[in-house]
Amino acid sequence: MLSFIFKSKPNYINFGLLVYRLALGISMFYHGYLKYLSGAEGLYKVGAMLAPLGVPGGYEILGTMAAYAEMIGGVLIVIGLFTRIGSLLLIGTLAIVRRKKESGRQKPESDRHRWQRDDCPNLQQVLV
Repeated sequence: MLSFIFKSKPNYINFGLLVYRLALGISMFYHGYLKYLSGAEGLYKVGAMLAPLGVPGGYEILGTMAAYAEMIGGVLIVIGLFTRIGSLLLIGTLAIVRRKKESGRQKPESDRHRWQRDDCPNLQQVLV
């Protein structure tokens, strides 16, 4: 056990990346699977969340696409096969969710630059 901990740095980094990959892939697969299990009504509700972005219809199909994108992307990342395609599926789904969250929130002008507890920093805020 101690030899594993004190081995060279690249093996330790690879193990950490494996843990991240498994955690992300399993959690995204589970999230998509729960959407899929909710049935036609649940998939419609997932797709209907895009109505504020101007999507006029086809909500059940969009919800099904989101569920499958999360399930397939999660499995591809866990397996390590076609990880770029799997990550693009997840990035596309999560980018739409982020856009929807930003479009639904209107802040007063005086409160626009203040940090709030419910705000999640995006990558640009983290790197600056």
